Parts: sequence; C-alpha cells; structure tokens
Amino acid sequence: MINARKYNNAERSDYTDINCHSWEGTHVKSHAHDDYFEINIFTSGEAITLLNGIEHNVKRGDVIIMKPGTSHEITSIDISSHYNVALRAEYFSSILSSKPFLQSLLNDGFACFSLSSSSLAFILSKIALIDNERLDDTAITLCEAVIYALLSDAIQYASNENGSKNKATYYVKDAISKIDNGKYADKTVSQIISSYPISQPAFIFHFKKMTGKTPKDYLLDKKLSHAKKLLLTTSMSILEISLTVGFDSISHFIKVFKSRYNLTPLALRKTSEKIGKVFAKDMKFPNKNSGIDKPTKK
Repeated sequence: MINARKYNNAERSDYTDINCHSWEGTHVKSHAHDDYFEINIFTSGEAITLLNGIEHNVKRGDVIIMKPGTSHEITSIDISSHYNVALRAEYFSSILSSKPFLQSLLNDGFACFSLSSSSLAFILSKIALIDNERLDDTAITLCEAVIYALLSDAIQYASNENGSKNKATYYVKDAISKIDNGKYADKTVSQIISSYPISQPAFIFHFKKMTGKTPKDYLLDKKLSHAKKLLLTTSMSILEISLTVGFDSISHFIKVFKSRYNLTPLALRKTSEKIGKVFAKDMKFPNKNSGIDKPTKK
C-alpha cells in the first residue's frame, strides 16, 4: 500500500515553499505526496527507482522531478545518495506555468534527465553550503539556486528534443525494428539501450511515446512471440528456444510462457496444427474427441 505524505509532515517544515535534506541508504518504500512536488538529485551511487510502476535506473548526476500524486520507490544497487527537495505545489506550479517545455515533460507525472557536468558541479557546490538543519534565508537562496540550475538543464533537455528528436527517434525506431525481427531476442533492455548514444530516460520516453509500452513490456511480448514461432516451425528443444530468447532459466521461461498463452511450450507444440514443417517426434496427436483436428500430411 502506498503511503501518502503531507507537505506539512515533510522532514523540514520551517519554510512553506521549500524543504530540503540529504538522503543516503538502501531503500525508500513506495509512497506518494499529494500536495507537493519532489525533486531527487542523485549525488552518488546507482539505484533503481519505480515511478508510477515504471522502472528506471539512475546514477550520480541524474535528476527526477515528480508531480504530486506520483508514486515512487528507490532501491540502491549499492548505497546511493540523493538530495531531496520538496516544493509546495502552488509555489512550483507558478514556476512551471511559464515553462511549457517542462509541463510537457511531466505529462506522465514525472521527468528524468541527466545534468550536464557543469550544472552538476555547480549544484553540488551549492548543496555543500546548505545547512539542512537550519533553513534560514541564506539556505533558501542557495536551494533556489539549485532549483533554477537544474530547471535550466531540464528546459534544455526538453527543448533539445526538438533539435535532437530526429536522432533520438531514429535510435528508438532502429531498436524497435530489431526487436520486431528477433535480432534483439536474447538481449535485455539495458543491453539494447547501451547500443545507442542516448540516455536511458530519453530512450524510454521516446520508446513509450512510439509504442505505448515500456521497452521491458514490449521486449517481453516479442520474446514470447518469437519463442512461439520457433516452437511451431522448428525442431529446437525447449531449452534451446528459452536460451535463444534470452531466458537463463528454462523453468522461468516455461512459467512466463504459460502465463501468456495458458499452455506450456511443450503443450503448445503438441497440440498445435502443423505450421511449415512438422516434427512428428515432438508431437502427439490429440484424440478424436478433443475437438482439435489432426494435422495432415502434405
């Protein structure tokens, strides 16, 4: 169950518009905030974060901006740290109102992007000067400098989509094509993304925009579809097929396949009609009362 946290119950409530603190650890339970925006600036390590159920890998220099109501959870790969900034909804909405690029980035409830090296250095230098236990006027001024520096990069990232959009969409279209034709059947999403000069958040953003699905869900659909085709048109063993479509465990492959098609791979092969070549040694004909016609010889 997602925990809802109120702005006035945030870790620092001395100021109504901005609260901030540093965080370091291994896990943040799934929760959402219904009355303030949250910004996570990752300062070290790597982590996996779930944003509205969508998995993202984040590392030092990555930023996440979340609208109120966005569920989020963080699990460190090692021990990651990030600087957390909470912004009262009305305050931050007034900032966004003059920045339509940012508003479009937050259509899914959140935006993920990587800071430029200069912006990251600037932000880290300001964070080091902020007294999180005593948010006086100086600390708030420093925190606002951090906010506007990262928003500058966010606007650049959003506006660059117009300039780099063709490149980004080219890479994603190429990946989709190779997933569709089975060339990436044995790959993971991370391995596919690493094949292109594009950030993971940008790849996922454009992929979902083009297909309506996350790369993970789309790839799994195609892996299972490819496995089904191999089952029906080749004499490959179940183990060979599971390895071909990137499953290290045959038991996991069978479980996932059955969940999708309501039949185990072997059961599908045995009960299906002949498609292309028939490998009789792999098939047992159903009885005549089963309602399934026997495959005939050609």
